[in-house]
Amino acid sequence: MILGLITLLTSYAGAQESSAAGADDNIEDASAPQSDPSRDAHLANPSLLIQSWFTAWDQDQKGQTDPSGYGDPEDDAGFKVRRARAGFEGTDGELYYGVVFGMGAPADGILGGDDTLEVVDAYGGWNIHRHLGVTVGVQKVPFGREALIAASELTFQERSVASNHLTPGRELGAVAEVRPEHLGLSLGAFNGNGSILGDDNTGFLLAARAEYDRALGDGMLSVGANGLYDAGLATEELGLGVDLEVALGSIAFLMEGIAVRLEPTNTDISSPAVLGTTQRIGGHVQVGVNVAQWQPALRVEYFDDDRDADDNGDILHGIVGITGRFAEDRVRAGAGFVHRHELEGQSLSNDTARIWLQLVY
Repeated sequence: MILGLITLLTSYAGAQESSAAGADDNIEDASAPQSDPSRDAHLANPSLLIQSWFTAWDQDQKGQTDPSGYGDPEDDAGFKVRRARAGFEGTDGELYYGVVFGMGAPADGILGGDDTLEVVDAYGGWNIHRHLGVTVGVQKVPFGREALIAASELTFQERSVASNHLTPGRELGAVAEVRPEHLGLSLGAFNGNGSILGDDNTGFLLAARAEYDRALGDGMLSVGANGLYDAGLATEELGLGVDLEVALGSIAFLMEGIAVRLEPTNTDISSPAVLGTTQRIGGHVQVGVNVAQWQPALRVEYFDDDRDADDNGDILHGIVGITGRFAEDRVRAGAGFVHRHELEGQSLSNDTARIWLQLVY
């Protein structure tokens, strides 16, 4: 089945591309919208992303819902649309803007989510100086390297469990970027309530990220660190993270670790997210190799949703797979195997074999 899919896509592409994009293509920092110089700089350019999954095999063969677990979307054998997004982006001199609508299936049964259409991005920005820019609107919070990678550039079309559960994703607010040579600093202030319609409490989400980039011969080195403070209605959150990316020739390496502390505050006003002070940690290591238009890759990840509890919130995951790029990288197709291991609590039969297809414009 996998070979048949690859053969079909190769025929559609017409011919194999001479080489894959650089190893750093999968480590795109999307903390601020990036313009494409190949497009008309004074027109709104359309964008389209469709990511489809086919679950070829799922270890849990129960007739009804699988047991819920971190990193397990509870898919049975069959097809699903993981993400579908459409919108536009553009620039006009020092100004840039974009609006994207979309839907997406939840990353796992615990994370939740639905298939409703919603605003993914809605931002406007001003490059005040070549070393200074400001973006306002619905956008990604500058926290977590993998969380800031564009969905279309994810190696496995899915982020790690730690990124899905320990980073805030998108919020309504403002981000200022200072971009001197080799260094980037992002400072953001957001409502922190996940709504585009305004704030519903007096708290704010504050985030900061620093990143140092340096060329290494035919590769590059990038080191990042970030922190956030979210004063919610009844829960206070403090997060810290560090990450490292190294690309040398055809090899790309990414490592990231995140720690978050949750603490209940105004419990007489609203229900807190946790009943007591809770420490959560997670991270992942990923390595990939570009061979012509193919990229085999491996990711190992760890997550603990409560350092004081030994239960099914302590997990170790591994995913190995290969992705091919076709039609000038507008089409990507791949396949992989996901192994999920519960370090504590009840062991679950929840490994998965998956095929994925991406169309992007």
